[in-house]
Amino acid sequence: LDEYEHRYQQQCLIDYYQDDDLIERSLLAA
Repeated sequence: LDEYEHRYQQQCLIDYYQDDDLIERSLLAA
């Protein structure tokens, strides 16, 4: 269960950073 939770948190971080990157790109493109 801990391993699953750890992976889930990592995936959330990855999604968060990817979203942040997309936001920065869209701001630069705007």
